[in-house]
Amino acid sequence: MNKSLFTRVLGGSRRVQVSEVGTLAVALQTTPQTILEHLGYPAHAVRPAGRVLPDGRVSPIVDRRHALPPLGDYPAEASALLITAAEGPLAWADGGALVYLPAAGVAAATVGRLCVLEDAEAPLPVLGVLQPASGRLGVAALVFGSNERVALATLVRASPVLGLHLPR
Repeated sequence: MNKSLFTRVLGGSRRVQVSEVGTLAVALQTTPQTILEHLGYPAHAVRPAGRVLPDGRVSPIVDRRHALPPLGDYPAEASALLITAAEGPLAWADGGALVYLPAAGVAAATVGRLCVLEDAEAPLPVLGVLQPASGRLGVAALVFGSNERVALATLVRASPVLGLHLPR
């Protein structure tokens, strides 16, 4: 960013572009998050990563018709899923959101917790509670919002849910 652009940005006659936030932060000796906060973006904004479908599957497609509710203070790495289930067992949570922390693998601490579960052989992740391995079934999960139990033969990632925000 040259001095002329920098002066116009600070003077308010020119808007900051996303690609310039890092440069501006270095010039002002602050963090990009501080710049974003001063531009009106909420602190620790959780990015939408998709939505929960009525059957508990997780779609990476973000529905632009629905906005995320205010989600509170979460780690910067957290992602959010909007719950879009006007019908079915998750109708009570329609319009709500859940925040999860994307994981690199499967930790023992995720057993018994609500997680976004990714199986290498499944077309979409599922939101469920990971059950301990037992007998021939191996690892299984109870799908969130139903009594369905699914086998996860090639579980690659279990990302724990940090918070559930229900609509008012």
